[in-house]
Amino acid sequence: MRSKYLLLGIIFLLAELTAAPPRIYEIEKQTSDYLILRFDFPEPEIVTGALRTDMAYLSMPGLIFNYEEGKPLLPVYSASLIVPPGKVSWQIISGEEKFIPSLKPVLYFPEEAEEGLKTVSDDSRPSLYPEQIVSLNEAGIFRDYRLMSLQVFPMQATPDGIKIYHSLR
Repeated sequence: MRSKYLLLGIIFLLAELTAAPPRIYEIEKQTSDYLILRFDFPEPEIVTGALRTDMAYLSMPGLIFNYEEGKPLLPVYSASLIVPPGKVSWQIISGEEKFIPSLKPVLYFPEEAEEGLKTVSDDSRPSLYPEQIVSLNEAGIFRDYRLMSLQVFPMQATPDGIKIYHSLR
């Protein structure tokens, strides 16, 4: 009987390990003054449209979508950070990027969700989205700890194509 429970436990453990999402970031260095994070994003999944091959549905394993109406539908990584009191700022130290010319992400419109994603004229598309690939916003205070919301977009839509960031520091 005990061996059955042990075998069942091993099966659940293996299932959990294989189903775990990929680790997106790691802390490279942390002091009382600053924090250096390294983001390593998985390879993107690109599915082009049947009618328009310049339009694509872009995703990355382990990331959610932004779901902003009328904006390009792009994967985004979100996390909460505990930060010290005072001014908090961010900067990108280095990064590896790839550019795919002439490829445009689909735009998200909630009312079109059942029928598929809407394609609209290039005039109504944002010129650069998102303008900043990293955003850090106040989220609140929890048990005297200051929380901030971190969002990182590993893809950026430009008028000429898509920038894909494979790693950021």
